[in-house]
Amino acid sequence: MGSLRISSSVAVDVPPALAWSVVADFARNPEWQRGMKAAEWVTKPPLAVGSRYVQHAGFLGREIRSLFEVVELEPGRLVTIDTIEGTFPITVTRTVIPANGGCLISADVRGDAGGIFRLMTPLLRALVKRSVDGDYRRLKRLLESPPGPTD
Repeated sequence: MGSLRISSSVAVDVPPALAWSVVADFARNPEWQRGMKAAEWVTKPPLAVGSRYVQHAGFLGREIRSLFEVVELEPGRLVTIDTIEGTFPITVTRTVIPANGGCLISADVRGDAGGIFRLMTPLLRALVKRSVDGDYRRLKRLLESPPGPTD
Protein backbone atom coordinates (compact mmCIF):
# COMPACT_ATOMS: atom_id res chain seq x y z
CA MET A 1 0.00 0.00 0.00
CA GLY A 2 1.07 3.55 -0.60
CA SER A 3 1.64 5.30 2.71
CA LEU A 4 0.37 8.84 3.12
CA ARG A 5 1.15 11.28 5.94
CA ILE A 6 0.23 14.95 5.88
CA SER A 7 0.58 17.59 8.59
CA SER A 8 -0.85 21.07 8.60
CA SER A 9 -1.28 23.81 11.19
CA VAL A 10 -2.61 27.31 11.47
CA ALA A 11 -2.30 30.01 14.13
CA VAL A 12 -5.70 31.44 15.01
CA ASP A 13 -6.47 34.56 17.00
CA VAL A 14 -9.32 33.10 19.05
CA PRO A 15 -9.49 31.40 22.45
CA PRO A 16 -8.61 27.69 22.34
CA ALA A 17 -12.07 26.76 23.68
CA LEU A 18 -13.74 28.40 20.67
CA ALA A 19 -11.41 26.65 18.21
CA TRP A 20 -12.01 23.33 19.99
CA SER A 21 -15.78 23.76 19.77
CA VAL A 22 -15.49 23.78 15.97
CA VAL A 23 -12.72 21.24 15.28
CA ALA A 24 -14.22 18.66 17.66
CA ASP A 25 -17.73 18.98 16.21
CA PHE A 26 -17.34 16.95 13.03
CA ALA A 27 -20.87 17.87 11.92
CA ARG A 28 -19.38 21.34 11.29
CA ASN A 29 -16.73 19.99 8.87
CA PRO A 30 -18.70 21.09 5.77
CA GLU A 31 -18.41 24.71 6.96
CA TRP A 32 -14.66 24.72 6.38
CA GLN A 33 -13.60 21.57 4.54
CA ARG A 34 -13.75 21.80 0.77
CA GLY A 35 -15.37 18.82 -0.87
CA MET A 36 -17.27 17.95 2.28
CA LYS A 37 -20.96 17.61 1.54
CA ALA A 38 -22.32 16.47 4.91
CA ALA A 39 -21.31 14.98 8.23
CA GLU A 40 -23.83 13.56 10.68
CA TRP A 41 -23.31 12.13 14.14
CA VAL A 42 -24.33 8.49 14.46
CA THR A 43 -23.89 8.51 18.25
CA LYS A 44 -25.37 10.94 20.73
CA PRO A 45 -23.34 13.61 22.56
CA PRO A 46 -21.20 14.15 24.43
CA LEU A 47 -18.08 13.53 22.37
CA ALA A 48 -16.25 10.48 23.74
CA VAL A 49 -13.97 7.67 22.68
CA GLY A 50 -16.26 5.47 20.60
CA SER A 51 -18.34 8.36 19.20
CA ARG A 52 -19.10 7.89 15.49
CA TYR A 53 -20.11 10.04 12.54
CA VAL A 54 -20.75 9.51 8.83
CA GLN A 55 -19.11 11.84 6.34
CA HIS A 56 -20.09 12.39 2.71
CA ALA A 57 -17.45 14.02 0.54
CA GLY A 58 -16.11 14.24 -2.98
CA PHE A 59 -12.45 13.84 -3.91
CA LEU A 60 -10.89 13.56 -7.36
CA GLY A 61 -14.36 13.29 -8.87
CA ARG A 62 -15.37 10.38 -6.66
CA GLU A 63 -18.09 10.26 -4.04
CA ILE A 64 -16.65 9.14 -0.75
CA ARG A 65 -18.75 7.96 2.20
CA SER A 66 -16.87 7.17 5.37
CA LEU A 67 -17.78 6.12 8.87
CA PHE A 68 -15.39 7.49 11.49
CA GLU A 69 -14.88 6.63 15.14
CA VAL A 70 -13.20 8.68 17.86
CA VAL A 71 -10.27 6.56 19.10
CA GLU A 72 -8.46 9.09 21.28
CA LEU A 73 -9.73 12.14 23.11
CA GLU A 74 -8.22 14.74 25.41
CA PRO A 75 -11.13 17.20 25.69
CA GLY A 76 -10.20 20.73 24.70
CA ARG A 77 -6.86 19.63 23.24
CA LEU A 78 -6.76 16.50 21.04
CA VAL A 79 -9.09 14.21 19.12
CA THR A 80 -8.12 11.29 16.88
CA ILE A 81 -10.54 9.62 14.50
CA ASP A 82 -10.19 6.45 12.45
CA THR A 83 -12.08 5.37 9.37
CA ILE A 84 -13.95 2.19 10.22
CA GLU A 85 -15.81 2.01 6.88
CA GLY A 86 -14.96 3.84 3.69
CA THR A 87 -13.19 4.13 0.38
CA PHE A 88 -9.97 5.55 1.71
CA PRO A 89 -8.93 4.53 5.23
CA ILE A 90 -7.37 7.40 7.18
CA THR A 91 -6.56 8.42 10.72
CA VAL A 92 -6.81 12.10 11.57
CA THR A 93 -5.53 13.76 14.74
CA ARG A 94 -6.59 17.34 15.43
CA THR A 95 -4.97 19.35 18.21
CA VAL A 96 -5.64 22.78 19.69
CA ILE A 97 -2.82 24.31 21.73
CA PRO A 98 -2.82 27.77 23.38
CA ALA A 99 -0.30 30.08 21.70
CA ASN A 100 0.35 33.84 21.66
CA GLY A 101 -3.03 34.81 23.12
CA GLY A 102 -4.84 32.57 20.63
CA CYS A 103 -4.13 29.02 19.62
CA LEU A 104 -2.40 26.75 17.16
CA ILE A 105 -4.66 24.22 15.45
CA SER A 106 -2.90 21.24 13.88
CA ALA A 107 -3.90 18.23 11.85
CA ASP A 108 -2.00 15.03 11.25
CA VAL A 109 -3.53 12.88 8.51
CA ARG A 110 -2.30 9.33 7.94
CA GLY A 111 -3.57 6.78 5.48
CA ASP A 112 -2.79 3.94 3.19
CA ALA A 113 -3.75 4.38 -0.43
CA GLY A 114 -5.19 1.24 -1.95
CA GLY A 115 -6.52 0.31 -5.38
CA ILE A 116 -5.96 2.91 -8.07
CA PHE A 117 -4.92 5.43 -5.42
CA ARG A 118 -1.84 3.29 -4.62
CA LEU A 119 -0.45 3.99 -8.08
CA MET A 120 -0.93 7.71 -7.53
CA THR A 121 0.56 8.00 -4.01
CA PRO A 122 3.07 10.82 -4.78
CA LEU A 123 0.43 12.85 -6.62
CA LEU A 124 -2.20 11.99 -4.03
CA ARG A 125 0.12 13.14 -1.22
CA ALA A 126 0.55 16.54 -2.91
CA LEU A 127 -3.19 16.90 -3.57
CA VAL A 128 -4.15 15.96 -0.03
CA LYS A 129 -1.55 18.34 1.43
CA ARG A 130 -2.88 21.21 -0.67
CA SER A 131 -6.44 20.33 0.29
CA VAL A 132 -5.72 20.09 4.03
CA ASP A 133 -3.74 23.35 4.03
CA GLY A 134 -6.64 25.08 2.25
CA ASP A 135 -9.12 23.64 4.73
CA TYR A 136 -7.17 25.00 7.67
CA ARG A 137 -6.91 28.44 6.05
CA ARG A 138 -10.73 28.35 5.66
CA LEU A 139 -11.05 27.27 9.30
CA LYS A 140 -8.93 30.27 10.35
CA ARG A 141 -11.18 32.63 8.37
CA LEU A 142 -14.31 31.02 9.83
CA LEU A 143 -13.05 31.31 13.41
CA GLU A 144 -11.68 34.85 13.08
CA SER A 145 -14.69 36.27 11.21
CA PRO A 146 -16.82 38.59 13.27
CA PRO A 147 -20.23 37.13 14.05
CA GLY A 148 -23.03 38.21 11.74
CA PRO A 149 -26.06 40.19 12.87
CA THR A 150 -28.47 38.35 15.11
CA ASP A 151 -32.17 38.20 14.42
